[in-house]
Amino acid sequence: MTRFLVEAHQHEYVAAGAIEVDAVVTVTASGADFGARAVDAAEIFIIGVSGPSSDPTSIVPTARQAATREAVAAAVDAIRDGARFAVIAGGRHAQRVYPVAGSLEPASPLTRQEAKRAISEWIFKPGIAIGSWLTMTDQLFKTSGTSINHAILLTDGTNEGESPEELERILETCRGHFQCDCRGLGTEWTVTELGRWRRLCAEPSTS
Repeated sequence: MTRFLVEAHQHEYVAAGAIEVDAVVTVTASGADFGARAVDAAEIFIIGVSGPSSDPTSIVPTARQAATREAVAAAVDAIRDGARFAVIAGGRHAQRVYPVAGSLEPASPLTRQEAKRAISEWIFKPGIAIGSWLTMTDQLFKTSGTSINHAILLTDGTNEGESPEELERILETCRGHFQCDCRGLGTEWTVTELGRWRRLCAEPSTS
């Protein structure tokens, strides 16, 4: 018999007037042999971190950028062997950090190490164009052939590289194709924007 343990963790304090709380939920399964089963899942990490005070010509990361690298590297380490994954960096345009070409890579000790090396060497670019990031994410998922598709998007600002109409069109194109959890860093991002991007990607397509 398979047993599941669910644990939830969230910040116990909410600011006055806040209406949303994010929680980290851990689900642990035991009592069954999962090792021999094929992994039909894909994960894409989207790093949209530049910071309003970042120098686009500097190769020295800010404290926020360094912490983001560490966090994404730790997340890459947690990917299950066989699951397919990729890392995208955001700026005014989406760019592939790992792999730089082809489809998503199956996770293994080698590919995880390669991805972490690419993340550590990435030079962050200025600008936030969420639509281009999601478009590349959607295209990569389409090539993966996996049934369970999940993305994690990190941003430290608001969408400034596209018109609201253009972003709306892209969100509609991506609707229902993958689950996207959006996380804001620092203080320059907007809660309602991130929540809306996350919900629209997950909702069934209207077409």
